[in-house]
Amino acid sequence: MATAVQLRARLEPLRDRETVYGLFLDVVKSFEAYLIDLNQIRLEEGQDIFGDLIGRYSRATELESLFGEGPRPIQPKREGEPYNFQWTGGLFDGMYIDIFPDRAQFTSRDSKTPELIAKYGDMFGLQPQDLEESLREKLYPGFMKLIRNQLGL
Repeated sequence: MATAVQLRARLEPLRDRETVYGLFLDVVKSFEAYLIDLNQIRLEEGQDIFGDLIGRYSRATELESLFGEGPRPIQPKREGEPYNFQWTGGLFDGMYIDIFPDRAQFTSRDSKTPELIAKYGDMFGLQPQDLEESLREKLYPGFMKLIRNQLGL
């Protein structure tokens, strides 16, 4: 059991905002695969981070996916169905969370990423209900565990 003096010494680094942010962002990074899965599920349904439909496939896209000269999509592109953002798989395979000193940002290494963001806007990230669930079920408990370890409790 730690003495009050030992506990106070362990608490000292946690008084620094950047340290606390860094610890929390470490927890975010530790759940990266889980958070990316939530983002991918939403994109497969054609939704942006607000739950709005990004778009629906046209007849021309359906025909291109079936008879075009390039590679066939890994997911069907049927006229009228929501975008699923999976043609080659590069967007999903390249997804990661970029960690900055004050935030975490979803992105992809896929070369089409800047073009997709310019065209469709807020497509990377979590919808409010997914963020709330992630915080409650994963991030907050992970952060508390990290803090308890930092304090030696």
